[in-house]
Amino acid sequence: MIEKLKTVLLIGLIASSIVLTWQIWTYQPRYDYLLPTEYVTQEGIAERRELQDLIQPEKILYYFGDERITASSPDSVEYTNVIKQQMKNWSFTGFREVEGNQRQWNDLRTRYEAIEFAFPTNLPLSTLGELFTLNTGDTQYSDVGSMFLYINPVMDNVFAFFINYDEQRFLRSNTSINSSELRQYLALGENKPEQTAILLYDNPDPNQLDQYIYVTDEPVEMTEYHYFFRRIQIDTLISYLFVDPLLVRQIQDRSGEVFYTDGTRGLQLASGLTMNYVHPLAITQREGDASDNQFIQRATQFVNQHRGWERGYYLYNYHNPNAYEASIEFRRYMNQYPVFSDHPDEEQNVIQLDIQDGRVVSYYRSLLQLDSVMDDRRRELPSGLQMIEELERLEIPLEEVEDMFLGYAYTYNDNSISYRPRWIIEWKNGQRSFIRQVEDLYPLSRIQEELEEGNNELE
Repeated sequence: MIEKLKTVLLIGLIASSIVLTWQIWTYQPRYDYLLPTEYVTQEGIAERRELQDLIQPEKILYYFGDERITASSPDSVEYTNVIKQQMKNWSFTGFREVEGNQRQWNDLRTRYEAIEFAFPTNLPLSTLGELFTLNTGDTQYSDVGSMFLYINPVMDNVFAFFINYDEQRFLRSNTSINSSELRQYLALGENKPEQTAILLYDNPDPNQLDQYIYVTDEPVEMTEYHYFFRRIQIDTLISYLFVDPLLVRQIQDRSGEVFYTDGTRGLQLASGLTMNYVHPLAITQREGDASDNQFIQRATQFVNQHRGWERGYYLYNYHNPNAYEASIEFRRYMNQYPVFSDHPDEEQNVIQLDIQDGRVVSYYRSLLQLDSVMDDRRRELPSGLQMIEELERLEIPLEEVEDMFLGYAYTYNDNSISYRPRWIIEWKNGQRSFIRQVEDLYPLSRIQEELEEGNNELE
């Protein structure tokens, strides 16, 4: 009886095995396709930019050789024609450092046909090589903030000066530009706004240059903008800035500020308006230095890889205290004029990176993105010459002025972001003033009072 049961059980096992094997061989899986709308998509990189797209002169000055000067700004057709189409074909060779003095410089500015490209900050010469061809050999030169092309009337050749006004250093070079080409560029500035050279500081040393700024002779019209905005989501930032977002933990301090960290990197949010990413170096040993242009290239690549660029950012400030570290600031431009927050401690118009030993250790930017335009309107500002005359009338010493230029004042509220046209005065004490009309200068007369009080204390 037991043997019969074993035989029946064995036959059942063999039969079930045959059936299961047959099902495995003949099984056809049924695939279901996810519709595209069912995918969870991550917010993409805003925009990739190359370094040459992030460098631009603040303005082009045209010197006509008869003490007449005009200027074009980056929002003009004339500017775009030269910078975007012509400049890439230029080349410069035969660099050598020369001595400069005030008399020679005045001759160049007032008696020679010339064009000057003024940059917002001193830049490594190698960085300017992103815009045109440079052959400097193995020689290393200091940073330069201006390029001055002029026609030598005797030789009828075009030469270039690369100038560092802060250090009073001049590099002279040959150029591939001929005199007829430069005169064609000058013709583009023939009908541009007239400029007046304003002496800010009269240097008693004849071998040192006086300090000038150039201001408009006529009132200026600019557009005021009001924008809706969006916020960059924190999850998006974490996905770009941390190797493994699952390891990131949130910490909130007593003031309400939020900090995210994975143990090695940190992300600080300030009032939901700005972020500061930090990745401190674990090893302080320095294996070698990098070229200046490599610092700026590294900063550009890092932003490309970590969220990308919103529209209108350009290289604005470069500080390189030694061979191992640098600070690079990219600033937002509106209609190609620089934008500044009315509260400098809450600056939301810069992307700033600090680099040490080839690595980005700090990355700061705004969390607000521009959306559609809410409103725009034309505004008229006084001429730069009116501004200077009023400063003199108020007995505010011009030697206290570091620079004066057109730009935008940025303000923010819960509903919109505003960009208001202003004359911007940067003072040598580091402060900044936003001027809409001449009357706005009146409160600045206290600067003179403070200076006089300081002189009295010294006495």
